[in-house]
Amino acid sequence: MGLWLESIDLKVALCCCFPETLRGKGGAYGVMESSCRSASVCPVLRAILLVLGSHHLAVKCVALELTLGALACEPLCFLLSSFRLALEDTESGGPFIDQVYVLQGYAEGWKEGSWEEKVDPRPCLEPLLYSQDKHEYYRGWFWGYEETRGLNVSCLSIQGSASTIAPVLLKNTSARSVMLDRAENFLHDHYGGKDYWDTRRSMVFAKHLRVVGDAFRSRYLNSTDATDRIPFEEDWTKMKVEPGSSLGGPYLAVHLRRKDFIWGHRKDVPSLEGAVRKIRSLMKTHRLHRVFVATDAIRTEYEELKKLLPKMVTFEPSWEELELYKDGGVAIIDQWICSHARFFIGTSVSTFSFRIHEEREILGLDPKTTYNRFCGDQEKACEQPSHWEIAY
Repeated sequence: MGLWLESIDLKVALCCCFPETLRGKGGAYGVMESSCRSASVCPVLRAILLVLGSHHLAVKCVALELTLGALACEPLCFLLSSFRLALEDTESGGPFIDQVYVLQGYAEGWKEGSWEEKVDPRPCLEPLLYSQDKHEYYRGWFWGYEETRGLNVSCLSIQGSASTIAPVLLKNTSARSVMLDRAENFLHDHYGGKDYWDTRRSMVFAKHLRVVGDAFRSRYLNSTDATDRIPFEEDWTKMKVEPGSSLGGPYLAVHLRRKDFIWGHRKDVPSLEGAVRKIRSLMKTHRLHRVFVATDAIRTEYEELKKLLPKMVTFEPSWEELELYKDGGVAIIDQWICSHARFFIGTSVSTFSFRIHEEREILGLDPKTTYNRFCGDQEKACEQPSHWEIAY
Protein backbone atom coordinates (compact mmCIF):
# COMPACT_ATOMS: atom_id res chain seq x y z
CA MET A 1 0.00 0.00 0.00
CA GLY A 2 2.92 2.35 0.68
CA LEU A 3 4.01 2.23 -2.96
CA TRP A 4 0.58 3.20 -4.16
CA LEU A 5 0.47 6.14 -1.81
CA GLU A 6 3.62 7.39 -3.47
CA SER A 7 2.00 7.17 -6.95
CA ILE A 8 1.98 10.63 -8.55
CA ASP A 9 -1.12 9.80 -10.59
CA LEU A 10 -3.05 8.79 -7.50
CA LYS A 11 -2.20 12.03 -5.72
CA VAL A 12 -3.30 14.12 -8.70
CA ALA A 13 -6.57 12.22 -9.04
CA LEU A 14 -7.38 12.76 -5.39
CA CYS A 15 -6.84 16.47 -5.84
CA CYS A 16 -9.09 16.52 -8.88
CA CYS A 17 -12.05 14.93 -7.17
CA PHE A 18 -11.58 16.68 -3.85
CA PRO A 19 -10.39 20.21 -4.69
CA GLU A 20 -11.81 21.49 -1.42
CA THR A 21 -8.91 19.86 0.41
CA LEU A 22 -6.56 22.26 -1.41
CA ARG A 23 -8.34 25.57 -0.94
CA GLY A 24 -5.97 28.31 0.09
CA LYS A 25 -2.93 26.26 -0.96
CA GLY A 26 -1.80 28.41 -3.88
CA GLY A 27 -2.44 29.39 -7.49
CA ALA A 28 -1.67 25.98 -8.95
CA TYR A 29 -4.98 24.78 -7.55
CA GLY A 30 -6.84 26.42 -10.46
CA VAL A 31 -4.74 24.53 -13.01
CA MET A 32 -5.47 21.23 -11.34
CA GLU A 33 -9.19 21.92 -11.02
CA SER A 34 -9.64 22.96 -14.64
CA SER A 35 -7.59 20.06 -15.99
CA CYS A 36 -9.41 17.26 -14.16
CA ARG A 37 -13.12 17.25 -14.78
CA SER A 38 -13.84 13.53 -15.03
CA ALA A 39 -16.36 12.34 -12.46
CA SER A 40 -16.00 8.70 -13.44
CA VAL A 41 -13.01 8.14 -11.16
CA CYS A 42 -14.57 9.76 -8.12
CA PRO A 43 -16.55 6.79 -6.73
CA VAL A 44 -13.36 4.78 -6.51
CA LEU A 45 -11.47 7.72 -5.05
CA ARG A 46 -14.12 8.38 -2.47
CA ALA A 47 -13.96 4.74 -1.38
CA ILE A 48 -10.19 4.96 -1.08
CA LEU A 49 -10.46 8.22 0.79
CA LEU A 50 -12.73 6.65 3.39
CA VAL A 51 -9.97 4.14 4.10
CA LEU A 52 -6.92 6.37 3.83
CA GLY A 53 -8.17 9.86 4.75
CA SER A 54 -7.81 12.93 2.54
CA HIS A 55 -5.67 15.35 4.49
CA HIS A 56 -2.36 13.49 4.26
CA LEU A 57 -2.73 12.80 0.55
CA ALA A 58 -3.90 16.28 -0.35
CA VAL A 59 -0.88 17.91 1.29
CA LYS A 60 1.44 15.61 -0.66
CA CYS A 61 -0.34 16.54 -3.87
CA VAL A 62 0.29 20.25 -3.39
CA ALA A 63 4.03 19.73 -3.39
CA LEU A 64 3.89 18.10 -6.82
CA GLU A 65 1.23 20.03 -8.72
CA LEU A 66 3.52 22.79 -10.01
CA THR A 67 5.76 20.29 -11.78
CA LEU A 68 2.91 18.19 -13.13
CA GLY A 69 0.95 20.96 -14.81
CA ALA A 70 -2.24 20.06 -16.67
CA LEU A 71 -3.12 16.37 -16.58
CA ALA A 72 -6.31 14.69 -17.72
CA CYS A 73 -7.94 12.34 -15.21
CA GLU A 74 -9.59 9.90 -17.61
CA PRO A 75 -6.53 7.61 -17.99
CA LEU A 76 -6.53 7.09 -14.23
CA CYS A 77 -9.63 4.90 -14.18
CA PHE A 78 -7.69 1.72 -14.91
CA LEU A 79 -4.95 2.74 -12.47
CA LEU A 80 -7.44 3.28 -9.67
CA SER A 81 -9.19 -0.02 -10.33
CA SER A 82 -5.79 -1.68 -10.03
CA PHE A 83 -5.19 0.26 -6.83
CA ARG A 84 -8.43 -1.09 -5.37
CA LEU A 85 -7.27 -4.65 -6.10
CA ALA A 86 -3.82 -3.89 -4.71
CA LEU A 87 -5.37 -2.49 -1.55
CA GLU A 88 -7.40 -5.67 -1.09
CA ASP A 89 -4.29 -7.78 -1.68
CA THR A 90 -2.36 -5.73 0.89
CA GLU A 91 -5.07 -6.34 3.45
CA SER A 92 -4.86 -10.10 2.89
CA GLY A 93 -1.09 -10.04 3.18
CA GLY A 94 1.70 -11.99 1.60
CA PRO A 95 4.08 -13.63 0.99
CA PHE A 96 2.61 -16.82 2.40
CA ILE A 97 4.15 -19.71 4.33
CA ASP A 98 2.34 -22.94 3.49
CA GLN A 99 2.85 -24.59 6.88
CA VAL A 100 3.94 -23.27 10.27
CA TYR A 101 4.86 -26.00 12.76
CA VAL A 102 5.00 -24.88 16.38
CA LEU A 103 7.39 -27.23 18.14
CA GLN A 104 6.77 -28.26 21.73
CA GLY A 105 7.56 -31.02 24.21
CA TYR A 106 5.28 -33.85 25.19
CA ALA A 107 2.54 -33.18 27.73
CA GLU A 108 3.56 -36.31 29.64
CA GLY A 109 7.22 -35.26 29.66
CA TRP A 110 10.14 -37.65 29.39
CA LYS A 111 9.75 -40.76 31.48
CA GLU A 112 12.89 -42.28 32.93
CA GLY A 113 14.26 -45.23 31.03
CA SER A 114 15.62 -45.63 27.54
CA TRP A 115 15.82 -42.42 25.54
CA GLU A 116 13.52 -42.36 22.53
CA GLU A 117 13.71 -39.83 19.73
CA LYS A 118 10.25 -39.13 18.34
CA VAL A 119 7.98 -36.54 16.79
CA ASP A 120 4.18 -36.55 16.65
CA PRO A 121 1.36 -34.18 15.70
CA ARG A 122 -0.26 -33.22 19.01
CA PRO A 123 -2.76 -30.67 20.31
CA CYS A 124 -1.03 -27.42 21.22
CA LEU A 125 -0.02 -27.29 24.88
CA GLU A 126 -0.28 -23.51 25.03
CA PRO A 127 -2.52 -21.00 23.25
CA LEU A 128 -1.18 -20.25 19.79
CA LEU A 129 0.46 -16.89 19.25
CA TYR A 130 -1.09 -16.79 15.79
CA SER A 131 -4.58 -15.61 14.93
CA GLN A 132 -6.63 -15.85 11.76
CA ASP A 133 -7.69 -12.70 9.92
CA LYS A 134 -10.88 -12.25 7.92
CA HIS A 135 -9.31 -14.16 5.02
CA GLU A 136 -8.51 -17.05 7.39
CA TYR A 137 -4.79 -16.45 6.99
CA TYR A 138 -2.64 -16.65 10.10
CA ARG A 139 -1.03 -13.48 11.39
CA GLY A 140 1.77 -13.58 13.92
CA TRP A 141 5.35 -12.56 14.60
CA PHE A 142 7.41 -13.26 11.48
CA TRP A 143 10.54 -11.37 12.53
CA GLY A 144 9.17 -7.97 11.58
CA TYR A 145 7.84 -8.96 8.15
CA GLU A 146 4.37 -7.66 8.90
CA GLU A 147 2.74 -8.69 5.61
CA THR A 148 3.78 -12.35 5.92
CA ARG A 149 0.96 -14.80 6.57
CA GLY A 150 0.71 -18.51 7.37
CA LEU A 151 -1.76 -20.73 5.52
CA ASN A 152 -1.74 -23.51 8.12
CA VAL A 153 -0.52 -23.64 11.72
CA SER A 154 -0.26 -26.81 13.80
CA CYS A 155 1.76 -28.19 16.71
CA LEU A 156 4.36 -30.97 16.75
CA SER A 157 5.63 -32.56 19.93
CA ILE A 158 9.27 -33.48 19.55
CA GLN A 159 11.83 -35.26 21.68
CA GLY A 160 15.26 -35.64 20.17
CA SER A 161 17.75 -34.10 17.78
CA ALA A 162 17.09 -31.86 14.80
CA SER A 163 17.35 -34.73 12.32
CA THR A 164 14.30 -36.33 13.97
CA ILE A 165 12.05 -33.91 12.13
CA ALA A 166 13.57 -34.57 8.69
CA PRO A 167 11.06 -37.35 7.73
CA VAL A 168 8.18 -35.01 8.55
CA LEU A 169 9.56 -32.33 6.24
CA LEU A 170 10.58 -34.71 3.44
CA LYS A 171 7.72 -37.21 3.39
CA ASN A 172 4.79 -36.24 5.58
CA THR A 173 3.96 -32.81 4.23
CA SER A 174 3.11 -31.47 0.81
CA ALA A 175 3.94 -27.90 1.81
CA ARG A 176 6.50 -26.13 -0.36
CA SER A 177 7.42 -23.64 2.37
CA VAL A 178 7.67 -24.56 6.05
CA MET A 179 8.51 -22.52 9.13
CA LEU A 180 9.60 -24.19 12.38
CA ASP A 181 8.63 -22.07 15.38
CA ARG A 182 10.23 -22.78 18.78
CA ALA A 183 13.07 -24.74 17.18
CA GLU A 184 14.89 -24.63 20.51
CA ASN A 185 12.79 -27.67 21.46
CA PHE A 186 15.05 -30.05 19.58
CA LEU A 187 18.71 -30.75 20.12
CA HIS A 188 21.72 -30.04 17.91
CA ASP A 189 22.72 -33.37 16.34
CA HIS A 190 26.38 -32.84 17.17
CA TYR A 191 26.09 -30.44 20.08
CA GLY A 192 28.74 -30.91 22.72
CA GLY A 193 31.13 -33.01 20.63
CA LYS A 194 34.72 -32.17 19.71
CA ASP A 195 33.80 -30.88 16.25
CA TYR A 196 31.18 -28.61 17.76
CA TRP A 197 33.55 -27.23 20.40
CA ASP A 198 36.41 -26.80 17.91
CA THR A 199 34.08 -24.72 15.79
CA ARG A 200 32.81 -22.72 18.75
CA ARG A 201 36.28 -22.15 20.21
CA SER A 202 37.51 -20.84 16.86
CA MET A 203 34.78 -18.15 16.90
CA VAL A 204 36.84 -15.69 18.91
CA PHE A 205 35.18 -12.34 19.57
CA ALA A 206 36.68 -9.46 17.57
CA LYS A 207 39.64 -7.88 19.37
CA HIS A 208 38.41 -4.27 19.13
CA LEU A 209 35.15 -5.28 20.85
CA ARG A 210 37.02 -7.20 23.55
CA VAL A 211 39.18 -4.14 24.18
CA VAL A 212 36.06 -2.03 24.78
CA GLY A 213 34.61 -4.67 27.10
CA ASP A 214 37.87 -5.01 29.04
CA ALA A 215 38.13 -1.25 29.50
CA PHE A 216 34.56 -1.15 30.81
CA ARG A 217 35.25 -4.02 33.24
CA SER A 218 38.34 -2.27 34.55
CA ARG A 219 36.67 1.13 34.96
CA TYR A 220 33.27 0.17 36.37
CA LEU A 221 33.56 -3.37 37.75
CA ASN A 222 37.10 -3.50 39.19
CA SER A 223 37.80 -6.46 36.92
CA THR A 224 40.89 -7.39 34.94
CA ASP A 225 42.15 -10.73 33.62
CA ALA A 226 45.05 -10.65 36.09
CA THR A 227 42.95 -10.08 39.22
CA ASP A 228 40.19 -12.36 37.96
CA ARG A 229 42.68 -15.14 37.19
CA ILE A 230 41.30 -15.61 33.68
CA PRO A 231 43.82 -16.67 31.02
CA PHE A 232 43.42 -15.74 27.37
CA GLU A 233 45.25 -16.62 24.16
CA GLU A 234 44.68 -14.95 20.80
CA ASP A 235 45.35 -18.34 19.20
CA TRP A 236 42.23 -20.30 20.11
CA THR A 237 44.01 -23.64 19.66
CA LYS A 238 46.16 -22.76 22.70
CA MET A 239 43.20 -22.00 24.96
CA LYS A 240 42.85 -25.13 27.07
CA VAL A 241 41.72 -24.35 30.60
CA GLU A 242 40.58 -26.61 33.42
CA PRO A 243 36.90 -26.03 34.34
CA GLY A 244 36.67 -24.01 37.53
CA SER A 245 40.29 -22.81 37.46
CA SER A 246 39.28 -19.22 36.67
CA LEU A 247 37.89 -16.98 39.40
CA GLY A 248 35.96 -14.26 37.57
CA GLY A 249 35.47 -10.57 38.33
CA PRO A 250 33.92 -9.33 41.60
CA TYR A 251 30.44 -8.81 40.18
CA LEU A 252 27.24 -10.60 39.29
CA ALA A 253 26.34 -10.65 35.58
CA VAL A 254 22.76 -10.88 34.42
CA HIS A 255 21.15 -11.44 31.04
CA LEU A 256 17.50 -10.48 31.39
CA ARG A 257 15.63 -11.01 28.14
CA ARG A 258 12.36 -9.11 27.78
CA LYS A 259 10.38 -7.94 24.71
CA ASP A 260 9.15 -10.97 22.70
CA PHE A 261 10.14 -13.39 25.50
CA ILE A 262 7.54 -11.83 27.79
CA TRP A 263 4.77 -13.33 25.67
CA GLY A 264 6.71 -16.03 23.82
CA HIS A 265 8.08 -17.66 27.00
CA ARG A 266 5.90 -16.05 29.62
CA LYS A 267 5.86 -19.10 31.94
CA ASP A 268 9.62 -19.12 32.52
CA VAL A 269 10.43 -15.41 32.31
CA PRO A 270 10.11 -13.52 35.60
CA SER A 271 8.49 -10.18 36.23
CA LEU A 272 10.89 -7.30 36.87
CA GLU A 273 10.17 -7.59 40.59
CA GLY A 274 10.83 -11.34 40.49
CA ALA A 275 14.11 -10.82 38.65
CA VAL A 276 15.24 -8.18 41.15
CA ARG A 277 14.46 -10.49 44.09
CA LYS A 278 16.65 -13.18 42.55
CA ILE A 279 19.45 -10.73 41.78
CA ARG A 280 19.51 -9.41 45.33
CA SER A 281 19.53 -12.96 46.69
CA LEU A 282 22.49 -13.96 44.50
CA MET A 283 24.46 -10.83 45.41
CA LYS A 284 23.96 -11.58 49.10
CA THR A 285 24.81 -15.28 48.75
CA HIS A 286 28.01 -14.66 46.79
CA ARG A 287 28.93 -11.45 48.61
CA LEU A 288 28.99 -9.37 45.45
CA HIS A 289 28.34 -5.64 45.56
CA ARG A 290 28.10 -4.90 41.85
CA VAL A 291 25.72 -6.23 39.21
CA PHE A 292 26.11 -5.89 35.47
CA VAL A 293 22.86 -6.21 33.49
CA ALA A 294 22.52 -6.98 29.79
CA THR A 295 18.90 -6.55 28.75
CA ASP A 296 16.67 -5.62 25.85
CA ALA A 297 14.08 -4.09 28.18
CA ILE A 298 12.11 -1.15 26.84
CA ARG A 299 12.92 2.26 28.28
CA THR A 300 10.17 2.27 30.93
CA GLU A 301 11.24 -1.17 32.20
CA TYR A 302 14.87 -0.11 32.13
CA GLU A 303 14.12 2.94 34.28
CA GLU A 304 12.16 0.76 36.68
CA LEU A 305 15.12 -1.63 36.94
CA LYS A 306 17.43 1.26 37.79
CA LYS A 307 15.09 2.33 40.59
CA LEU A 308 14.93 -1.20 42.00
CA LEU A 309 18.68 -1.79 41.55
CA PRO A 310 20.50 1.49 42.20
CA LYS A 311 23.90 -0.20 41.86
CA MET A 312 23.04 -1.71 38.47
CA VAL A 313 25.71 -1.20 35.81
CA THR A 314 25.03 -1.40 32.08
CA PHE A 315 27.06 -0.79 28.95
CA GLU A 316 25.39 2.15 27.24
CA PRO A 317 27.13 2.98 23.96
CA SER A 318 27.43 6.56 22.81
CA TRP A 319 25.88 7.50 19.48
CA GLU A 320 29.31 7.26 17.85
CA GLU A 321 29.94 3.81 19.35
CA LEU A 322 26.55 2.55 18.21
CA GLU A 323 27.22 3.80 14.71
CA LEU A 324 30.62 2.11 14.73
CA TYR A 325 29.79 -1.21 16.40
CA LYS A 326 26.10 -1.56 15.46
CA ASP A 327 23.70 -3.60 17.59
CA GLY A 328 25.62 -6.82 16.96
CA GLY A 329 28.87 -5.37 18.23
CA VAL A 330 27.20 -3.97 21.35
CA ALA A 331 25.70 -7.41 22.00
CA ILE A 332 29.17 -8.99 21.85
CA ILE A 333 30.53 -6.42 24.30
CA ASP A 334 27.67 -7.31 26.68
CA GLN A 335 28.41 -11.03 26.28
CA TRP A 336 32.13 -10.50 26.86
CA ILE A 337 31.48 -8.62 30.11
CA CYS A 338 29.01 -11.28 31.30
CA SER A 339 31.51 -14.02 30.47
CA HIS A 340 34.04 -12.64 32.98
CA ALA A 341 31.75 -12.30 36.00
CA ARG A 342 32.15 -14.25 39.25
CA PHE A 343 28.58 -15.52 38.80
CA PHE A 344 26.23 -15.44 35.82
CA ILE A 345 22.48 -15.93 35.52
CA GLY A 346 20.69 -15.85 32.18
CA THR A 347 17.30 -16.29 30.57
CA SER A 348 15.68 -19.63 29.76
CA VAL A 349 16.20 -20.93 26.18
CA SER A 350 17.91 -17.70 25.10
CA THR A 351 20.70 -18.20 22.56
CA PHE A 352 22.27 -14.98 23.88
CA SER A 353 22.64 -16.69 27.28
CA PHE A 354 23.82 -19.92 25.61
CA ARG A 355 26.72 -18.09 23.96
CA ILE A 356 27.72 -16.70 27.36
CA HIS A 357 27.61 -20.23 28.83
CA GLU A 358 29.96 -21.41 26.10
CA GLU A 359 32.36 -18.48 26.47
CA ARG A 360 32.55 -19.00 30.23
CA GLU A 361 33.23 -22.69 29.64
CA ILE A 362 36.08 -21.78 27.27
CA LEU A 363 37.50 -19.30 29.79
CA GLY A 364 37.46 -21.91 32.58
CA LEU A 365 34.80 -20.46 34.91
CA ASP A 366 33.14 -22.82 37.38
CA PRO A 367 30.10 -24.51 35.74
CA LYS A 368 28.11 -23.93 38.94
CA THR A 369 28.53 -20.19 38.44
CA THR A 370 27.67 -20.41 34.75
CA TYR A 371 24.68 -22.63 33.97
CA ASN A 372 21.95 -20.72 35.78
CA ARG A 373 18.71 -19.11 34.67
CA PHE A 374 15.84 -17.04 36.01
CA CYS A 375 12.59 -18.81 36.84
CA GLY A 376 9.09 -17.59 36.08
CA ASP A 377 7.20 -16.13 39.03
CA GLN A 378 4.73 -19.03 38.98
CA GLU A 379 7.10 -21.70 37.62
CA LYS A 380 7.05 -24.77 39.85
CA ALA A 381 9.69 -27.00 38.24
CA CYS A 382 12.47 -24.58 37.32
CA GLU A 383 14.94 -26.79 35.50
CA GLN A 384 18.37 -25.20 35.16
CA PRO A 385 20.47 -25.30 31.96
CA SER A 386 22.46 -28.47 31.26
CA HIS A 387 26.23 -28.37 31.60
CA TRP A 388 27.80 -29.11 28.22
CA GLU A 389 31.40 -29.84 29.14
CA ILE A 390 33.99 -28.60 26.70
CA ALA A 391 35.66 -31.26 24.54
CA TYR A 392 39.23 -30.81 23.34
